Amino acid sequence: MQFQLTNMLDVAIVLAGLYVGLSTFCSFCNEQIAVAFQLRGRKLVLGVANLVHSRTLANAVFAHAALDSTVNDKGGIQRPSRTRNRPSYADPHSFALAFWDVLADAVEGLHPASARAASAVSEAWALVSANNNQATQSRLQAANELLAQRNAAVLATGTGVLSPSAHFEDLRQVVESLPINGLKATTLQLLAQSQDYDELLTVTGAWFSRQMDSVTGWYTRQAAYVLIVLALLITFVTGFDSLEIAQSLYTAPAIVSNAANQLNAAIAPGGQSAAAAATAAQGVFESNDFRKFFHPFFDAIPPLDKMQSTLRETNEARDGLAVKVAEADDRFAKNKLHDDQVALERVDPSSPRARELLAAVDADVLRGQSAANALDAARKRVLSYTPFSAHAIGWFITVLAISLGAPFWFDLLNRLINVRGAGPKPSTPPG
Repeated sequence: MQFQLTNMLDVAIVLAGLYVGLSTFCSFCNEQIAVAFQLRGRKLVLGVANLVHSRTLANAVFAHAALDSTVNDKGGIQRPSRTRNRPSYADPHSFALAFWDVLADAVEGLHPASARAASAVSEAWALVSANNNQATQSRLQAANELLAQRNAAVLATGTGVLSPSAHFEDLRQVVESLPINGLKATTLQLLAQSQDYDELLTVTGAWFSRQMDSVTGWYTRQAAYVLIVLALLITFVTGFDSLEIAQSLYTAPAIVSNAANQLNAAIAPGGQSAAAAATAAQGVFESNDFRKFFHPFFDAIPPLDKMQSTLRETNEARDGLAVKVAEADDRFAKNKLHDDQVALERVDPSSPRARELLAAVDADVLRGQSAANALDAARKRVLSYTPFSAHAIGWFITVLAISLGAPFWFDLLNRLINVRGAGPKPSTPPG
């Protein structure tokens, strides 16, 4: 009974290790697809477009220097200049700076900054007249400062750089100038939660971060769909039938124990290296004990280096044989005309030349027989391979397992190895 439990545990360890390897490969492919098609950047732009209620405004925000400087390869080294790379991530503070600058520039055409400054003073005086307190006095002071700095900029006697209080008042006027829509309602709430420009940037950054939580969910769902497709492809190519492998391993304790020991040796010392687990799983995959579970054509395809070596040897033998045949034909022709002794050597099977020719022919015959036997074995295995219906359930389990991801199986593998080793060594109490 204990032996059966140990064997079942070893089978579970090996399967979890193999799933780690397959899932890691799937994750690698998924990451390359995400980079090639800029999936993260596209989702980020879509999330910002939903946030600001405008795709045009979102594109302008990403073209702002605060965000455009974070784009890799923005000079178009790898992509045509007409195609824009998008950042995969955006800093909330940088987004807040870019958003308010772009929003102010967008309103500038309809409501110039000088007119907004004069309007801010008028509104501030009305508030002071209605309720003269510290808040209304501060707003009036900021409005007067905004108007003075705008006038100085117009007269080219100043820099036009606004103080934080004046800039906050200017942004308030920008939002008041917007048409009534979702963007205006949202920005009014942001201003209502802020007392100055720095606090407005903080509130805007938090608003952006909350939306990015949703964008992360969008990307996670998209990545899950891609992983499922990759899992289907890998399962189809390899023919990895979880049920077939589990049943075969259970009846081969020596094989499964050896594979479990390989995984245990790679993971047990550190316990935190998923790369080591994937490498160990690759070693298990490449062993002859596991290659037989894959699709039949895998056995018919030798490794690339072996194919190249065999091809090179065959070409050399063919060229050498051609030279020897030409030499023999030449000698044979000369034998008839000039040298009877050479003619006798030509037909004498014990002569060095005859033995050399016969050895070359025998080698080619053996090579051809070996290739024919390999192809015949592969053909028989293909013909004896069970149909789709016999593997459907096992393949479905494999696809489901791979789509769970490498972190899930790596964590489970660590737990199984701890159980196999009777748990971690207890810590020594202090003192």
